[in-house]
Amino acid sequence: MRRGPAEPGSADDAPARGATFGRGAVGRWLRRPGTVGSLVVVVLAGVLVGAFASLAGAGRYLRPDAPRLAGAVAMVQRDATVTSPAAPGSRPGRARPPQRPRMDAAQVAKVMAVPGVVAVADRSVPAQVFGRHGPAGAPSYGHPWPSSRLTPSRLRGRPPGPGQVVLGAGLARRAGVAEGGRVRVQTPDGPARWYAVAGTVTPEPDGQEAVYFDAAFGGPGADAVGVLKGPGIQRLRDALKGTGLRVLPPRDAARAEAPGVAAEYSTAGFVLPAGLAGLVAALGVAGTFNLALAQRRREFGLLRAVGATPRQVRRTVAKEALAVSLAGGVPGALAGTALAAVIGRALVRAGVYEDGFHVRPDPAAFAGTVAFLVVLTQAAVWATASRAARVHPAEAMREATLEGRGLTRRRLAAGLVALAGAAALLVASLVTGGDRGAEQGFLLTLALMLACALLAPLAARPVTAPLQVRSAEGMLAVAAIRTAPRRLASAVTPIVMVAAVSGALMGAGAAGARADRRDAADRVTSDVVVRAEGGLPPDAAARAAATPGVRAAFALKRSTVLAGQGTSLQSASAVGVDPEAFGTVLRLRPADGSAERLRGDWIIAPAAQASLFGWRVGRPATLWLADGTTYTAPLVAVTPRNGGWAGAIVPRTVLARVSPMDAEIHVRTSGDGARARAGLAALAEDYPGLRTSDRAAYLRGLGRGDPAAAAFGYLVLGLIVLFAAVSAINTLAMAAARRTGEFALLRLCGATPRQVSRAVRAESLIVTALALVLGGAITWLSIGAASFALGGPFLPVLPVGQAAALVAGCVAIGVLSAVVPARLALRADPLAASQRT
Repeated sequence: MRRGPAEPGSADDAPARGATFGRGAVGRWLRRPGTVGSLVVVVLAGVLVGAFASLAGAGRYLRPDAPRLAGAVAMVQRDATVTSPAAPGSRPGRARPPQRPRMDAAQVAKVMAVPGVVAVADRSVPAQVFGRHGPAGAPSYGHPWPSSRLTPSRLRGRPPGPGQVVLGAGLARRAGVAEGGRVRVQTPDGPARWYAVAGTVTPEPDGQEAVYFDAAFGGPGADAVGVLKGPGIQRLRDALKGTGLRVLPPRDAARAEAPGVAAEYSTAGFVLPAGLAGLVAALGVAGTFNLALAQRRREFGLLRAVGATPRQVRRTVAKEALAVSLAGGVPGALAGTALAAVIGRALVRAGVYEDGFHVRPDPAAFAGTVAFLVVLTQAAVWATASRAARVHPAEAMREATLEGRGLTRRRLAAGLVALAGAAALLVASLVTGGDRGAEQGFLLTLALMLACALLAPLAARPVTAPLQVRSAEGMLAVAAIRTAPRRLASAVTPIVMVAAVSGALMGAGAAGARADRRDAADRVTSDVVVRAEGGLPPDAAARAAATPGVRAAFALKRSTVLAGQGTSLQSASAVGVDPEAFGTVLRLRPADGSAERLRGDWIIAPAAQASLFGWRVGRPATLWLADGTTYTAPLVAVTPRNGGWAGAIVPRTVLARVSPMDAEIHVRTSGDGARARAGLAALAEDYPGLRTSDRAAYLRGLGRGDPAAAAFGYLVLGLIVLFAAVSAINTLAMAAARRTGEFALLRLCGATPRQVSRAVRAESLIVTALALVLGGAITWLSIGAASFALGGPFLPVLPVGQAAALVAGCVAIGVLSAVVPARLALRADPLAASQRT
């Protein structure tokens, strides 16, 4: 005899629970509404998060395919780990400098004197090769020929002597020169010189364009010492203990070539986009799963009516969510890893990273992505499943037809907390200022998006109250929005994501470029600016000053420094300037202190930077140069502007050890400006690649920004917006498909398919307009805060063409994603459709 459902908590409850809800979860899920949409969004989330997680962790797996130092059994270099003093309540900060610290001749001799060691000194100096049509590829570096023993390569020709070079075969081909030919090379020593090509090497070292000179090239000392034969890593470390040197094993030899290229730079560049991708994925997955579960309220009511316990309902939903997260997350994460490798190659081609940057399969990134999706899907279904399990069966059946209230108390409280967090970020951005304030302004976008997703149901009545509609289609659209606030939230959130993320990323670039232009326009008073690909040697400034028609010429150096206290140690930009440049080609208007009669060591910093690092005018300030060298000097002045054109300003001689080439030369002309510009342009005969521009053209060029940084930004924007757009289409299509019964009922009441389609179109336009208003408000607040933090007005600027394309794209997504599924649903017989639902 068949028994009825077991009583909750009875002895028969456990077997029934396992038999009824434990088996066939995947099969049942695949036959239910929302299955395809849920799988699609989980797969896409896995691709997005997996790609950025792999890119962010690429530094841990940096292994160039053919590193220039692969022939060494160990590399020895100076240990220059920067340790900042502990701030009150925090620990000391530690960081690796981005450049190799220089070893002096005595340290090199200590390595060579270790018994059993056979080693060669390696030095790297900028050496740009010029072919018939300009620079022959990426910036190249010169090395003494003995260091070629560190590279497993074959020489075709002979070793270089004085006045000769050996080039990589590919570099020689790009320069249009062969063995026995001649090529021009620009080094920091002075004007470009002609060298005879003594030979070529193959394969070329991965990670840089190498040029080999004679053994004396680069002077005394070394950037690193490559050990070709030795007593072993540990014995070598014991022998060099206490010398301030560190020994790197072969697997880490590539880091001696370019420390920080992958570990620090890739992590710093991708951590924030990875966080943004995670939040966008979370909102997309949560919205899709909540919508899918909302389509099953009738099913949950029936389960409760036949005796299912709340725990059984929750376990069923949790198992189905786990099945979907694994079925979609595993292939998505694998595809994300493959996409990361493609992105890595694209970034190398765009010049963002050197050739040695490779993204390899990262087990930690894969496992983390899958775990993130599992936790995310469980969190997404928990609240909805718990509410559906607690509600009375009759109430669940009623809500299957008519939605209840739009917000639960938990959702309202979470939304208010997110809104309060956004307000705190806004205040912090305005108060902090500078680059850090601009970053907080971008984080404001994420907090407001979360608040919007949680509180969107509250907008159902306010958005429709002002609408005065008289047509039947318009009234149907307004009624549909008012009676389904949760459906409104599901439709609005993905479009808000597209609008807010796109606007924030595009506006951030515009705000930064505008800040640079504004900062430079206030400081630069030169008439002509001279620059060159890869920089100019130090003697070029003196040549420019001696040009007829030139009154004064001063060079600027640019570099990266480290500053801060405790764990707040971070990188900042720095400019090296001769004190005499102020008042001639540069202008300084300090908000505190004075830049007059500068002598010896000194530092000038923007107000936001000084505040962040705890610097005070008249007191010593400490920063670390790119090679880890400590530089302490009094802070003589603080500038009011927070733009990124200059950053910290120090004497040019201070940066000479880490930036041998000058970034640009600023020239003040006297009398005949055309004569001066012609004379400066003629310097290109000795400095190939030199170009001149007047002040207006120079400022316009700052607005265009760095092409490599722009490529990186557009890549991040494209991936995240693509996911948000597909997620929006998926969610809106699911919401429209869910209304098949509603459309059938309207047809049975006398509405024509055309009227229903018009009503859906009107409703989608209202929803899209609301999403654009919310997304625009988020963009206005976040980019306005970033602009204010960088010293400008609280006024966001978006390129008109990009803003118009964004609006058009959002309208297309919102309307087509609702209208197309509705029209497909209207093709079905209304009577049959009403019976199925």
